[in-house]
Amino acid sequence: MVDPEKEFKEEFGDENKRQTLRCPIEKRVHVSIDGKPYTGKTLDISVRGAAVSLDLNLDVEKNPEPGTELIIDIDDVGEVAGRVARSTDTFIGIELHIDSDEEDLIASNLMMALNS
Repeated sequence: MVDPEKEFKEEFGDENKRQTLRCPIEKRVHVSIDGKPYTGKTLDISVRGAAVSLDLNLDVEKNPEPGTELIIDIDDVGEVAGRVARSTDTFIGIELHIDSDEEDLIASNLMMALNS
């Protein structure tokens, strides 16, 4: 079985080369794609996005394609709209659709989640 955390680190490395700091924090998520609910967990989160491993039956389902619009609810962080930025067999990278006020709120919620 493929390990999504290992695949993520192999593809993106451990260094944060993004515009915002990625926090390697595992939180339960609920994702809605075209009204269909999914669950999963984060591999990491930033104020602009998240890497998420969805709980899928891989014999029947596959991860959504890049460009797919969705709603993600991250435990202790909040609910926000986004789109799939990248997709592999084991995880999806989600770009969050947020404004500066939402970015501040997500950053605050992330800090509280990291410190709890």
